[in-house]
Amino acid sequence: MISLPPQMPSSLTTAIQFSVDCLQAACGMAARWEARGPVGSDAKPDGSRVTEIDYAVQAYVGRQLASCLPNDVLVAEEGVSLLKKNPLALERALSCLSTLVPEAEERSVIEWLGRGEGMPGSRHWLLDPVDSTNGLLAGGLYCLNLALVENGRVEMAVIGLPKPFVPWFPAPNVTSGYLYLAVRGAGSWWAPLDESIPFMRLQVSNQTDVAKAVRLRSLARTDPRQTKKDARRRAKVSKAFGEEGGHIRAPAPIRYPLLAVGQADLYIHLDSSAGRRGRKAPKGMKAWDHAAGSLLVEEAGGRVTDLAGRPLDFSTGRILSNNRGLLASNGQVHPAALELLRRIGEGKG
Repeated sequence: MISLPPQMPSSLTTAIQFSVDCLQAACGMAARWEARGPVGSDAKPDGSRVTEIDYAVQAYVGRQLASCLPNDVLVAEEGVSLLKKNPLALERALSCLSTLVPEAEERSVIEWLGRGEGMPGSRHWLLDPVDSTNGLLAGGLYCLNLALVENGRVEMAVIGLPKPFVPWFPAPNVTSGYLYLAVRGAGSWWAPLDESIPFMRLQVSNQTDVAKAVRLRSLARTDPRQTKKDARRRAKVSKAFGEEGGHIRAPAPIRYPLLAVGQADLYIHLDSSAGRRGRKAPKGMKAWDHAAGSLLVEEAGGRVTDLAGRPLDFSTGRILSNNRGLLASNGQVHPAALELLRRIGEGKG
């Protein structure tokens, strides 16, 4: 069990300890299962993939939440309907979860997973059981995101990375994965999953010149969901910001951590104008993709807004329907970045 950093708010102690313990255990489960061999996956209606690790992590978090904070609501990415129709996927999910919860049964997997279908309210948890399922299936990086939302604002969050991502992180001797913790008013922290060192505080970069800011970009040079219109918008952004500062191509699971540790200065997310692979999908950003990471950057001294400069509004439920696009930075280059986006027509409300 990883010991919490000092001076955590007493009102959140139970929630913080629950989330740290929960994701530490879930990361271990995911890593062990992945190491056993090929991970199975199935297609969802929107064309994305879901694995037994997604299901097992969400079921485990649902189980632990029911035990530790039974009155709290969980809002998570995966639903039970697809799993109920696929006996093989249910069997794989149970096998994965059983490595951590030996007494688990198929009906309990369904029950615990179903807790993630809760309705957002004045207090709820947001969970992305596997961020970047494609990364997981390709043997690359993925993370687990869990955040507590109260009155539309993220109050604390934990991100678990089952694998290290040397050389970007300034702790090359750590060979386990990482756990990131952010608590509003109490800072952002990181610790290795193997507990070899205690939580250490995070701090964003001190870059003040937006022209020299190191920008984060997608690992893939082309996004399969990208339309010609999206390509033109991205090209316009690249031209406006220039290349003096350079860029880092990074997968989604480590973009917020890279900003929080000061390895990058700026990340711009443009909403896609089309659904995944042409399929109809809800417009806007999914709340669980950005809740934990946004607080991690903010509590490390950075700033996260939409492209018009508005704070992210998590009161709208599963989709950030009151926000368009996203700008995350070290804070110091944020005003200049917003002005550049406004000039090229991306910062409109």
